[in-house]
Amino acid sequence: MKIDAKNRTLRLKKKLRVDEFQELGFDIAWKLADDSTSEEIDNFLNRFFDEAIEPNGLGFGGEGDVLWHGLICTQKLGKCTEEHRAQVEAWLTKNGATSVSVSALYDVWWEV
Repeated sequence: MKIDAKNRTLRLKKKLRVDEFQELGFDIAWKLADDSTSEEIDNFLNRFFDEAIEPNGLGFGGEGDVLWHGLICTQKLGKCTEEHRAQVEAWLTKNGATSVSVSALYDVWWEV
């Protein structure tokens, strides 16, 4: 569903999350080794958050065990960039994740 930009009040644009209040994010997925222990998975995730997510002002919502998938967006109102996508993909690849998949940027409120 695409929301057309019209003469809307600032309050309505914020409520609809359009124009300057639009939020862009991207989906990610990756796989860890099938024989990864719970401790290894926890260590990987802690490093992922400490090195790739938090320093870039990003947030991650997702789930998994050895196969992970989720959504990356900014922690505050804002838009992820192509640079964010590249940084997250590079970090995952350099740190042992396989089958890394990163979607294109999309409007996290209105993309269907």
